[in-house]
Amino acid sequence: MLNALWTYLVENYPPIYYRFVFPYISMLLTFFIPTLLIAIFEISDWTPLWLKKLKIQQEKRVTPERVWNCFKTILIQYVFIIGPTYACGFSFIADLLGFSSGEVPAWYIVALQVLFCMVVEDFCQFVGHMALHHPMIFKYIHSWHHEYTAPFAMAGLYAHPAEVMILGFCSFVGPIILRPHFLTFFIWIHIKQAMTLHAHCGYEISYGLEKILPFKADVEYHDYHHKSFNGPYGTVFTCWDSMFGTDKNYQKHMATKELKKLKKQRSD
Repeated sequence: MLNALWTYLVENYPPIYYRFVFPYISMLLTFFIPTLLIAIFEISDWTPLWLKKLKIQQEKRVTPERVWNCFKTILIQYVFIIGPTYACGFSFIADLLGFSSGEVPAWYIVALQVLFCMVVEDFCQFVGHMALHHPMIFKYIHSWHHEYTAPFAMAGLYAHPAEVMILGFCSFVGPIILRPHFLTFFIWIHIKQAMTLHAHCGYEISYGLEKILPFKADVEYHDYHHKSFNGPYGTVFTCWDSMFGTDKNYQKHMATKELKKLKKQRSD
């Protein structure tokens, strides 16, 4: 199916369409449509009861002012930073390294390459994220992203332009190493965006990867980081924080939370 789709695009459109225009539009739509719908549901209090129960920071509410501030900032960055960088930077890297535009590899090769990109990107992001928390840097750059101590999905991409460039580059490291097929890269970038939205959604929702991948972080892992500002710094995997000892406060938080739950069960 992937090969048929790619063949159709290559045979019917000039390269700029399947290398930039279509992926860029797809990323815009898959970001703004779900995040706006979720924000509208929260603001209007239309969120289903079962989903409300899964909200991590129950006392915090999303406001129209916060959504608008987030929306306009990210839209400007998509138009003036992400779009041009993607168009120029990616095309240059792809041509220089020789990304494949021929037959699409088998699905399991695509899956393994995406997994490789996920691991490499998360480690690079962990290092970059920890560096952005240095007091001399945090105040000027990363503090933008931490304006939302109770994140919601759209806030996942709300950041200082410098951070967008620095951490955004982490998504390219895996593809630079692998030199994959163009379609594999596009799939990876969309999955990366979806994981960012999931990590910032504010609801303890699982899509099953925690059962398949060891050290897969849940939503509360990164939600706690926004609430406390002090570790853990991983977004997708917990192993980096375990290795570098930057998850101690989170582990104490979870132990306290579990103790409170046990006490409540006993009292009930």
